[in-house]
Amino acid sequence: RVVRFKRNFGQHPAMHAGIARARGRIVVTMDGDLQNQPSDIPKLVAAIHAGADVASGRRVVRQDGFFLRRVPSRFINGLLARLTGAPISDFGCAYNAYRRDAIEPVLHRVGRQKFTKALVCTTGASIVEVELQAGRLDDAVVVAVQPVAVPAQHIELAPDEIGVAAAVRFSASPATL
Repeated sequence: RVVRFKRNFGQHPAMHAGIARARGRIVVTMDGDLQNQPSDIPKLVAAIHAGADVASGRRVVRQDGFFLRRVPSRFINGLLARLTGAPISDFGCAYNAYRRDAIEPVLHRVGRQKFTKALVCTTGASIVEVELQAGRLDDAVVVAVQPVAVPAQHIELAPDEIGVAAAVRFSASPATL
């Protein structure tokens, strides 16, 4: 199915619109930057068929810059894993597969793709990580990242991410005084 927007609303609204309109029993998401290999789709789907509710993509060999991309990514992934309690080591990987009935209960809360996996985990869904091939940044047709903007992006998103992470972590238990 094709979802058409009148203008560019960004990655997260596009992901949400695609997930909401998908009809299949398994929903596969991927970023549009051409860094994901279509040959990895069967790995993600196989993990769902093996019983997982979420197959979380994990980029094993990243070709992008060490200091400007991978170091901030490791920091944010570690922080998010600690705050959410979700067993995910690559929150930034948008290449994932979801069992439809596992994602529907949280679809109204999905807004940032980094948290879709963590939100689904709050419902008791099972998650497995699937190692994926990572494309080279040079091979991407569209690269709209300036080196200085990447660390600033992570810092800018940190308050939102911490707020959502806290909501995810404490949504499973009642508040105590």
